[in-house]
Formats: sequence, C-alpha cells, structure tokens
Amino acid sequence: RVLFRSNADLIIWRWKYRMKWLIYPYTPKSIPIIKNKSLLKCGEVVQVSAPLGFGLEGKNGYIWGNEKSEYIIRNKIEQEIDGIWITPEIGYMSIDEILKALEKLPIANKKIYYSAYLNIDDENKIIDLCKNKGAKEIVKQVSASDIELSVSDNVLYKFDTPIVAVAGTGSFTQKFDLQLYLRKELLNLGYKVSQVGTRPYCEMFDFQSMPKWMFDSTYTDREKVYAFNHFLKMIELKEKPEVIIIGMPEGIIPFNEKHQQGFGLCAYEICSAVHPDYLIMSLYNGEYTQQFLDEMNNLTKYRLHVEIDDFYVSNYVPMSTSYKKEHMVFSYSENKKNGNMLFNIDDMKSDTWIKKLIDKLSMYSEYEVI
Repeated sequence: RVLFRSNADLIIWRWKYRMKWLIYPYTPKSIPIIKNKSLLKCGEVVQVSAPLGFGLEGKNGYIWGNEKSEYIIRNKIEQEIDGIWITPEIGYMSIDEILKALEKLPIANKKIYYSAYLNIDDENKIIDLCKNKGAKEIVKQVSASDIELSVSDNVLYKFDTPIVAVAGTGSFTQKFDLQLYLRKELLNLGYKVSQVGTRPYCEMFDFQSMPKWMFDSTYTDREKVYAFNHFLKMIELKEKPEVIIIGMPEGIIPFNEKHQQGFGLCAYEICSAVHPDYLIMSLYNGEYTQQFLDEMNNLTKYRLHVEIDDFYVSNYVPMSTSYKKEHMVFSYSENKKNGNMLFNIDDMKSDTWIKKLIDKLSMYSEYEVI
C-alpha cells in the first residue's frame, strides 16, 4: 500500500499574476529555465544570481557558447523582485554557507519558492531564517509526490496515449532541455501534452515533477512500479492528453563506483511501469561509433524493454579530475554529430526532429494527428 497526496496545482493557483523572480543560486543547470522562459506559468525571471564562490560573476546567463541571453549573473541584487526561487543547486554549499548567503538576500516581504532537496534539519534552518527575515510566503516544491493515492491492487494499466521518454547515460546530459524542447514544439503544434519531468520545479512550467517517492528507500521497487503506473494513468484519465512526455532522472547505468547514479533503478522502474513508444537517449559530449550505439540500444532493449529511437549528444562532459569527488564537474564542448540517429542542440532550431517523432507516433491507430 503506497500513499501520497496531491496539491500539484497549488503554485499555479497562488501565483497567477506575473511575479518577478530572482533565481538563486544560478548555475549551468539553471540554463533551461531562462532558455524556455516563455513556458513559465508563474511569472518572469528578472535576475539570476550566484554566490561569488561559484565563479560566475559577470558571466552571461548562457555561460558557455556563442549564444547570449539577456541576463548577466550578479552576486548583488539589482532588479526589483517579488520572489526568490531557491534552486536545488543550493545543495552545493554547506548549511553554514547557505545561511550566510541567504542573510544577504532581500527576503523581507518576498515570496520564497524552495525547490531544493536537503535533509530536514538543514531545510528547517533555511525556512526559519526566511521566516525571521520577514518572508511574505514560503512554498516548498509541490509535486506529484504529495498526491494521496492508495495502490492496493497489483494491476499495471495500459495507456491509450503515446508516450515519449527522455533518458540519459548521466545526470547532466541536457535531459531537461530536451523535455522542454519537446513540450514547446508539441504545444506550438496544437497538441495537448501531459508531462512528468526530472526537475523538482516542473510545476513552475505547469507540469508534474517526478514523485519524490521514486527516490524513497521506504518503498520497494515493486511498490514504485505499481505506484508510478497508477499515478500516470490517473494523469491520463484526468488530463486526456494527446501525448505524454516522461523525463527519467539520473542515468540508466552507473558512471563509476563513486557516482552510481541510482544504479539506473529509476529508469528501470519507470520502464517497468509504462512502455514508452519513443525513446530519446541523451549522451555526454563525444564521438561515438556505430558499435557503441548498437550496444547501448541492446542494453535498453533487454534491460528496459524499449529500443532507442534517437540519440542526443549533449554539450557537457565530466572532467576526469572530478570523477572521485562528491559532485562531478562538467566542461562545455562544442556540438559533435555523426550518423543519422545522432542529434544535438542545433537540431532544436529546425522542425526536422519533431516531425520525425510525430511521424512515428502518428502510426499508432489511437493517435490522431492534428
């Protein structure tokens, strides 16, 4: 029996008007937020900020590459804001560093959106500090993990809606960029989209975050499989979408002994709960042989019971000096592409890729092409 309760519309309901947000701390993982700001449903981002120790002061919001954004990363707050969006990357700092940094922010009379995952003691210290500094409202991330549902029957429901899944060989392979790209393109084409994403703040984009209980050791793998199947079926019945997008957290395989990436269990559980009709596999930056792609496809075919439709080569690669550190550090590399199955960020600028996906989904008799 698995219990979880829902409040997934709370953020949208509370913050309908156009709030002005400060993102803190801003890191490369925050880039998809400003790149896809048109998809935000809870206001607009007016400034991005990071502590001086992050080494980002004065950099453009896109940080790497030739493309530039309208944002410059600053330590000091220069814009008028209504709220502070605390990102998961605040976990890169110690609790003492966090509290010291938050003391410098203009928290009084501001709304605080806390989307980080820290231990309960540290979380309470952050919440208490915000309250003591006069925060107007504090909202922790509201996700599907808070939905109350009893999974008492051992039934795996089938789906009438095509499912597109985004997975990756690692945790920093631009999976969230891909999820937002698919969402934007399909919405622009007029499709009704339901979605479960990999970031804990997906509700700010008007879709569900991956349930927290998928990472909770309190529940068995078996319970998670049934719970996710029932949870997604509930979304399908309630929202009646024409396509469902699922982002798979972490990687599908361990990176090394230090960075196990959940041993790929989350991807295994999701693919045991639902059967994706289209799978995009995101890779670290590099040049890949056909033999590697074939072996990767065989891995997903026999481990996840789904074959890969497309490979995406990201712009990030782990630095070897960080392989054994607590947090891996990534470097940015230019686009690489070889072979018809390989896509990169340049392919997001044309409609060729999305047309390929729609062509396959339109083959399903249940799917009506708009």
